[in-house]
Amino acid sequence: FSWGGKGHHLICEVATYLVEPEPLRNFFKSRPQVIGYLCNLPDVYWKSLTGEARRLGDPTHYFDPEILGLKLTNLPTNFAVLEKKFRSKNNQWDKGKKIQSVAREVGSIFWRMDQFWRLGFEHWVKAAASPVPVEKKDQQNEDWPFNNHVYWGMVYLGIMGHFVGDVAQPFHVTADFDGYESKASHSHNPHILPSD
Repeated sequence: FSWGGKGHHLICEVATYLVEPEPLRNFFKSRPQVIGYLCNLPDVYWKSLTGEARRLGDPTHYFDPEILGLKLTNLPTNFAVLEKKFRSKNNQWDKGKKIQSVAREVGSIFWRMDQFWRLGFEHWVKAAASPVPVEKKDQQNEDWPFNNHVYWGMVYLGIMGHFVGDVAQPFHVTADFDGYESKASHSHNPHILPSD
């Protein structure tokens, strides 16, 4: 079950203690439960959605480079370039098929992480440039620019943590996600004896 909810929560909770610089680390260290919760949103809430949301969202959790015939170290960093270069090319994993969409068939986890990093960072920069609320009524005001940017900065970085956890799970970066092709699944099957 990959990391599961507990694993994702733990990955993000521990990350709150590793943040630099110190003022931001202190902010996150006082909110490990919130970050752990946010880290699970892509699996818990987003996967409860249906239709187009699932069809577009699910492939953002993995990347299968074998379909392209590339090593991860040889990937273009610009996803638009990758999509343009490989659309209509031969699928190197499922022979006889053509790639219709890299985003939908191969995945996009690295770019999804980058997307949330950029969104989160943008809000933290804006928060740093916004006046800090002094009055209690302003501290509780969701529309106050500082509060709004801090909130969204935390949300985006917490969600980013989910994809950091996914990409660290080895079967999220291979088309052989169930291990059948490499026969890795046999080593965990109690019904197969070592002599088999």
